[in-house]
Amino acid sequence: MDEVINVGMNKINKTPEVVKATANSSLKGNKKSKHASESVAQFIFLICAIVAILAVCSITIYMFIKGTESLKSVGIADLLFKTVWAPTATPPAYGIVYIILSSIAGTTLAILLGVPIGLLTAVFLTEIAGKKLAAVVQPAVELLAAIPSVIYGLLGLMLLNPLLYKLEKHVFANSTTHQYTGGANLLAAVLVLGIFTGCGNKGNKETESQTDEKATESVNSAENNTEDSTQSSTENQNVADTEQLTTENGQESSVLACPSVNGKLHVEGSKLVDQNNNEVQLRGVSTHGLAWYPQYVTNDCFATLKSFGANVVRLAMYTYESGGYCTDGDRQQLETLVQNGVQYALNNDMYVIIDWHVLNEGNPNRYSDVAKTFFAKMAQQYASYNNVIYEICNEPCKGATWGDVKFYASEVIPSIRSYDKDAVILIGTPNWSQDVDEAVKDPVTGYDNIMYTLHFYAETHKEDLQNKLKSAADAGLPIFVSEFGICSADGNGQVDIDSANSWISLLDSYGISYVCWNLSNKDEKSALLTPACDKTSGFTYEDLSDEGKWLYGVLTSHVTQ
Repeated sequence: MDEVINVGMNKINKTPEVVKATANSSLKGNKKSKHASESVAQFIFLICAIVAILAVCSITIYMFIKGTESLKSVGIADLLFKTVWAPTATPPAYGIVYIILSSIAGTTLAILLGVPIGLLTAVFLTEIAGKKLAAVVQPAVELLAAIPSVIYGLLGLMLLNPLLYKLEKHVFANSTTHQYTGGANLLAAVLVLGIFTGCGNKGNKETESQTDEKATESVNSAENNTEDSTQSSTENQNVADTEQLTTENGQESSVLACPSVNGKLHVEGSKLVDQNNNEVQLRGVSTHGLAWYPQYVTNDCFATLKSFGANVVRLAMYTYESGGYCTDGDRQQLETLVQNGVQYALNNDMYVIIDWHVLNEGNPNRYSDVAKTFFAKMAQQYASYNNVIYEICNEPCKGATWGDVKFYASEVIPSIRSYDKDAVILIGTPNWSQDVDEAVKDPVTGYDNIMYTLHFYAETHKEDLQNKLKSAADAGLPIFVSEFGICSADGNGQVDIDSANSWISLLDSYGISYVCWNLSNKDEKSALLTPACDKTSGFTYEDLSDEGKWLYGVLTSHVTQ
C-alpha cells in the first residue's frame, strides 16, 4: 500500500467517540456481554438436548416393553429368519429377513450411487468450476445437504413413487405373478438415499472464487486514509490495519488454529499442518527473557493474548546472559516458568514454543551438553501434549556457521526424539536467523517435522531479506518466523509500518507462521506495552505501545468473527 493503514488511533479523525470508547475500555472486558449471551444460549441448548435425550430414551423404553411381548410369542429365530411379514393376518406372521436383506442391499447401492456423486461434485467445485458457476452451484449443494432426511422421504413419496409406479406397470404389464408395490420399492429407497448421501458428501475446501472474494472484501473494508500531524502524534498513531489474505493453495489465513481442534502439528513438505493435514498458520507473541520479565507468565495474561487473536506463545529462556540458564540463572525457577507457561497455553487452547534463546554466546555448541539435558527433560514431560513446539537455538551469530548449527542440531534433536517422536522442532539459522539459504543448500536430514527459523526487524530488514525468504520458501524449505519486530534490529529506532505490512503480506501469502517480539513494558520500541503499563493482563488499547497497537490490529484482523 502507498499509505500507512491504521486501525486504532488513526480512526480518531473519523469516528472519535467510537474509538475513544474502545481505547478506554479493557479489550478483554469488552467481551463480557458476548460471553453472557453465549452462556444463555448454551443453557438453552443444554435444556433442549436434555429434553431430546429424554424423548429418545422414552421411545426406546416403550419399544422394548411392547416389543418384548411379541418376541415372547414369536421367538427371535422366527423373527429374524422367517420370510413373511403379515402382522395383521390371522394368525399374524413376523418374519423380517427380507427387511434386513433389503436394508443391506439398499444401503450398499445407495453408497455406490451417492459417494461418487458427492466426491465428483466436490472435485468439480474446487478444481474445475469457474468463479460464477461455483458461486451458484456450491450454495445449492449446501442447501441440499441441510435439508432433513424426512423431507427427502416425503418428496420421494409424493414425486418419485408415482413415477416408479408407472414404470413398474409398464415393465410388468404382461406379468401374472408380479405383486405391485405402488412405486414404494427398493429402487425408490436407493434413489432417495443415494441423493441424500451424495449431497452430504460436499467438498470441505472452499472454492478459489470464494476465498478470493473474501480476501477482496476484507482488503476493501480495511483500507482507510491517514491524516498526517506532527512527528510525535504520528508515532502514537502508527497502528497498522492488515489485510486478510489467502495463501497460495486457497486456504484462508483467518482461521485461528488451536490444539483442541487442530491437534498436534507436523510438517508436510514446506508447510506446517494439523492432525488432519490441513495447513496451519500460527500468529502470536514471544515473551522477553523469562528471568527478567516472569510476571507475564500467567494464565490471565495468556488469556488476554488469546482474546487479541494470538494462538501461540513463545517462552524465551535466555541461556548465556545474566540470569541465563547456562550461567548464573536459577535453573529450577526458569524450568518452573517454562512448565507454567506450557500449562497456561494449554489452558487457553494455544500452542507454545519452548525457546532455547541462544544469543550473545553466538555458537550454540557452547552449551550443547546442557541443551541436550534440558530438552530431554522437557520432551519427556511433554511428549503426550499436543501444543508444544521446541526451538533449539534462537539466533546463531558471531561467526557461527551453518555447519556449526547442523552439528549442534545432530546432538540435540536425538534428546528430544528419544521421548517426543513427532513434535515440531525449530532450528535457528546463521547471522541472527537470517541465512535460511544455507539450510536450503544443506538441510538437516534423518528427522521429520523440522522447520528453519527466519527473524526480521522491519526497519532494518527489507527487500533483500524478503527475497531470501521467497527463494527459500519457493525451494520447499519449511520456514517459521519465530521472532520479528517492526522497529530496528537493536529493538529501538523507529517503527516502520509500511515495511511491517509488507512483511505480513508476504508471510500470509506463503502461510508462514510468525511470532512478535516482545511481551514486556521495557523502555524500547520492540516492547508491546508502554513503560507506564504495570498490568500483567487485561491490557487496554492505551496500554499498548506503537508496536503493540499495530500487532493488535494484525492479530484481530486475522480472526474470523
